[in-house]
Amino acid sequence: MLDFIIEHKIYIGLIFELVAAISGSYYLLKTPNVQRDIKYLAWFLWYVFLLDFSGLYALWAFFDDYKTFPFLKDSLFQRNVWLHNWNHLISLSFYIFLFIKQLEKVNYKRILKFALLIFILFGVFKLISSNQLFYSYDMTILIAGVLLLIIVIASYYFELLISDQVLDFKKNLLFLHFCWPSHLAPLCATNSNL
Repeated sequence: MLDFIIEHKIYIGLIFELVAAISGSYYLLKTPNVQRDIKYLAWFLWYVFLLDFSGLYALWAFFDDYKTFPFLKDSLFQRNVWLHNWNHLISLSFYIFLFIKQLEKVNYKRILKFALLIFILFGVFKLISSNQLFYSYDMTILIAGVLLLIIVIASYYFELLISDQVLDFKKNLLFLHFCWPSHLAPLCATNSNL
């Protein structure tokens, strides 16, 4: 099993998740008066790491020939697809919730909270009623969640652009967390004043 993990570099993702979780905890310890939403984000990083680490049970059982976990052989829990199906719903809901909390316009918040509630109810119903929960990833939940997340982030960025907060975006942890790696890294490589 260790050879498989090393050959397929599974450990790299877990190492980055652990470093992110430790960094989030360090940030909470060293920064006074942290926003409650940022605290949620730091704890969520630990959730992601622990979930991915616990998802290795399927790999362990397979390479151990089900000696450690004999009850998993030929059961619905033999693969960890069910775990990640629920994780998709929880993770997308968390990120949507996190950005809704950042919005200031009450109308946007109300509409998007209702959309989040519908998404969660739809996702739970779909996962419970689906025969594919244990066999394949549910793409309907992923697509619906990502579309709602895009709408919420776009609303957040729109509010950020029309407010004075855009002048101080370097201190906005959510902006940096979601926008920095993919969009602003080339900009920062050319602009030393950022």
